[in-house]
Amino acid sequence: MFDRFVKPLACASVAVFLTACAASGPKFATVENTLPAVADNAGRVFFYREYSSFGAGMRPDIFACGSKVGESIPGGMFYADLPAGDCEITIPSVMYPGERKIKVTIGTPKVIYFKTWMGASSFGGRTNIEEVSAGEAIEAMQDLALTNEKKN
Repeated sequence: MFDRFVKPLACASVAVFLTACAASGPKFATVENTLPAVADNAGRVFFYREYSSFGAGMRPDIFACGSKVGESIPGGMFYADLPAGDCEITIPSVMYPGERKIKVTIGTPKVIYFKTWMGASSFGGRTNIEEVSAGEAIEAMQDLALTNEKKN
């Protein structure tokens, strides 16, 4: 009889925890056409992370051109407008030493897109990042929450 109540309660608790780890904010599909234009001497970089329960509690910082621009949040996306030129995008590892780095040229093309996700290792998750096409990114971001206000 005791198991009849404990198992559903445990499942509900896990569901609430995982939901709390997901991003909140307006969906990209609702704000996509209201985003400001990119300045002539800049480029826009989008970062997104589709929701997965693996690593849902981890929200690693993302740095671009030496400054924090946002966090990799499950179910979230954000963008940063950066000065044109060479830039290094860095995601420090949370669980152990090391970081992911990608060098890009901002402004060529004007808008670039990066997908982030938690990768498995024997010691825990590591945030992976890869550049993706505009079509792939825009399709994936439609139901993701815009998290630009969570930079600090």
